[in-house]
Amino acid sequence: MLQPGIGGFFGGLRLRPVPAAVCIAMAVMASSAVAQGTGISAKGMTGGLVIPSAYVLPSGTVAFTGGNYMEPRIPHPDKRQNYSFGVGLFPYVELFGRFAEYQYDGPMRAWRNTGPRDLSANIKVQIPSLGENWPDFAVGVNDIGGAANYFRAAYAVASDQYGPVRWSLGYARGGTAPGRGRLFDGPFGGVEVMAGRTGLSLLAEYDGQQGHAGVRYYLPPIASLGNLQLVGTAQRSFGAEDVRGNPANATSVSLSLMVPFGANARRAETFMPTNTLPPLPPLDAGQGAGAQAEADATTMTRLNELRTALMEAGLERVRVGTAGNRLVVEYENNRYAHNEADALGIVLGLAAEAAPSHILRVYAVTLKAGQRQYESSVGVRKFREFLRDGKWGPARATFWSGFKPDYDAADVNWLSAKPSDRTWVHFRLAPRLRSYVGTEVGAYDYSLAADAQAIVPLWRGAQFFTSYVAPIHDSENFRDGRPFAFAAEQQGLRSAHISQAWWVTRNLLNVTTVGKFERDYYGAQNQTTFFVPGREDAVHLRLSRWRHDDNDRDVEDRQNYSVSYQLKIQPWNLWVEPGYSRFVDGSDGPTLNVTRWFGDFNVQLHARRVEGSTFAGLRVAIPLTPRQGMPVLPFSFAGTNEFTYGVETRVASEGRNAVSRGGQSVAFDYDSSRMLLNRGRVGQAYFADQLPRMREAFFKYAR
Repeated sequence: MLQPGIGGFFGGLRLRPVPAAVCIAMAVMASSAVAQGTGISAKGMTGGLVIPSAYVLPSGTVAFTGGNYMEPRIPHPDKRQNYSFGVGLFPYVELFGRFAEYQYDGPMRAWRNTGPRDLSANIKVQIPSLGENWPDFAVGVNDIGGAANYFRAAYAVASDQYGPVRWSLGYARGGTAPGRGRLFDGPFGGVEVMAGRTGLSLLAEYDGQQGHAGVRYYLPPIASLGNLQLVGTAQRSFGAEDVRGNPANATSVSLSLMVPFGANARRAETFMPTNTLPPLPPLDAGQGAGAQAEADATTMTRLNELRTALMEAGLERVRVGTAGNRLVVEYENNRYAHNEADALGIVLGLAAEAAPSHILRVYAVTLKAGQRQYESSVGVRKFREFLRDGKWGPARATFWSGFKPDYDAADVNWLSAKPSDRTWVHFRLAPRLRSYVGTEVGAYDYSLAADAQAIVPLWRGAQFFTSYVAPIHDSENFRDGRPFAFAAEQQGLRSAHISQAWWVTRNLLNVTTVGKFERDYYGAQNQTTFFVPGREDAVHLRLSRWRHDDNDRDVEDRQNYSVSYQLKIQPWNLWVEPGYSRFVDGSDGPTLNVTRWFGDFNVQLHARRVEGSTFAGLRVAIPLTPRQGMPVLPFSFAGTNEFTYGVETRVASEGRNAVSRGGQSVAFDYDSSRMLLNRGRVGQAYFADQLPRMREAFFKYAR
């Protein structure tokens, strides 16, 4: 976990007032221009060179910017680092974290001698449009809360675009600190003029203290990389003065990387099969579901073809059979690691297309480690129509999903009693990265290692997990004798344990894990998940109890428990999870996690209260493995389906936010949400919303 020190995630600089000025403008017209996206301001928000605009990042878009911009009123240091990370958290809302380091080389001294090293948080809210002829309006706050507010300011801004010219005009009110001046205060404004369709634009603006002029280039989105877009900016300040009134004009450059995870997730809704694929056969109104007349093929032949197609798609433990007018498919998916919806779309699509004429519904039963986890079903006729026209409303009306399938296997007329082949060992390679940002001893310190994992399915519902860590590189402060040596990744066997999952009732899943944890501890972990009947919500109870393997050492047992209620707000793909935890160090307190999903990417805001201190942070999670992995072989190799990385700080009202090791929870290697339940994305409402993605997966991977 990342824990900044001085200033912290909620830190900033206080400012003193200076005279206000009027906005400068520029009018350079170009032939046919188009909107070229939104740039990122050096202060950490969408906008121009330095000032904000009234636009926000689209919902689900992530932006990372790095550059060497320096606030003119801070003494010129040797180090000029300015980074920001932003996300369109909700419609009309963006959240940015900014890291700025203005330091002289040498030992850390009081910031008045060297300049700040600071993490800060910015938020901007756009006001819904007042009408077509009105400009856009937004309000924002830079450097929220905290004790050391180096960059605090609140502002209101209006923006609009006429042809190739985009303008912004607003007013900011910055915090003050004696002798330091105001970094962002007073009226501000600027223009951006786009040079036709070249992606190039010219900018000029006034931020309340000095003028800026620059050039920006928007590289076209790269479709093969998830429509990633790069934006480069170069700028020069004019009339800038330092705190003593000396000239402080400077040139700076920055590069922004933006990925529209939200828009990418929505593209499945408009997916169209390519012309290179053979078209699906036309529906026959006289047939219940068959692609040909029933006389042309027997039911057994159809089922055999379906089983073969599912195996060729890379699914394991496949069994197909019929029970009256129902077609049942059991399968286990380890190939499509981003989302179980991909495998479900392949199963439902192939089964609907191959279903004999008397079949009215197809049932897909999802297995994990050979154990039934949940089942999904849909009307054959409606799903086949949906595959052809993409109109998913009628198919959704017939879709159903539930936990713990409890049918009697003897009631199904199976094509073959024996399931198809499975992979015996799943090898995974994942990065392990521990880091501290903006602390009192360093700007960015890290310990990077490779985590080689092996997962071996045993008996039904049981799997063996082992992890071996190989360090790659440590920064200086993670080495022996340095402040973060306690957190450095160590080479060796990290864990080896067996997990057993079983359904206690239809809504209650339990997973117990016993074995070796964190190199030197032996013990057990238990996870219980209760799915609230009639809702998508879940209650989570987690327990850990470990004992050090050296009884002669004065090492306390590691004990940890937590209980939480996960409220799922499906239209927004938003999870709100309040809870209570007892942490490893014996402290306890309330916790709160707020998670927003954008396809297979999520952003989480989290907070906890421990012994009078509040900690808050931001975490992102994304799969680091192909969407379609290896086919069924005795051994498979892949990356992790969830790599997480984040920052955290103590929320202080006074003093410094120094690194703290308190209030930490025990990690679960074999997390039931990640290993069994599609990273928690299960249930009737979720899978019904994924029907467009299922159709896309069917055409991409099953056709």
